[in-house]
Amino acid sequence: MKIIIFAAFLLVANIAFAFDMKLDRDTLIAPIDTTNKADIIFSNGDDTILLSMVGEKPWMLLTPTQFALKPGESVIVSLFASPKSDTSQGLYRVRIVAEGSNTKEKKTADL
Repeated sequence: MKIIIFAAFLLVANIAFAFDMKLDRDTLIAPIDTTNKADIIFSNGDDTILLSMVGEKPWMLLTPTQFALKPGESVIVSLFASPKSDTSQGLYRVRIVAEGSNTKEKKTADL
């Protein structure tokens, strides 16, 4: 019986520290030689969040890439896109990966 109670406690503890991650848009349009941004809103957590990108280009910047998320607070992270004149026009996809350093919870968002 002790094992079942302990396992249930661990499940509840993990839920309590879960964080939410939401993009403010589905698409980021950035014409050549301009800068535009998308915001990613993090909330409902109690952890240090580490961010990375998959498929990023040299003209993309994610800031901040690490922050503390406290219960009841929200943090806004910005993805800036500033394609230069030598950038080929087209559709570029990037995946933002967020991981809690304490809970190891991982979430992704595609833009």
